[in-house]
Amino acid sequence: MPGPIFEQRLLRTRKAIAIGLCAFVAGAFAANASAAPTAFVASLNTLSVTPIDVATNTAGGPIDVGAGSSGIAITPNGATAYVANGSLDAVTPIDLATNVAGTAIPVGDGPNSIAITPDGATAYVTEALDDTVSPIDVATNT
Repeated sequence: MPGPIFEQRLLRTRKAIAIGLCAFVAGAFAANASAAPTAFVASLNTLSVTPIDVATNTAGGPIDVGAGSSGIAITPNGATAYVANGSLDAVTPIDLATNVAGTAIPVGDGPNSIAITPDGATAYVTEALDDTVSPIDVATNT
């Protein structure tokens, strides 16, 4: 039976999913004004992120990103999504032109949310289990 710590983490994860979805849709409209917007939804249980065509409400094929996927952030240019993988202590980049996941980037313990600076240079990852924030250089994914 889950305890209070699990329930707190689950609540934070649900908030991260909602925040990530909102951030992506806003990024898609800005980056691809002529294309139909796409939302990306992270799933803790399937180890994947699913693209959804917002115009038709049609789900695309899942993108494997690893265990504990939760928070999602999109670069301002709409080129890359970053997904927090809490169970892997990593962040996985996704190339949005191809919907292919890149190599996982190690971060602190229990990443659950991501924010990207307005200039797209740095992603900041919050780690719920060690109360830290890790920066990722978006140009090098390090």
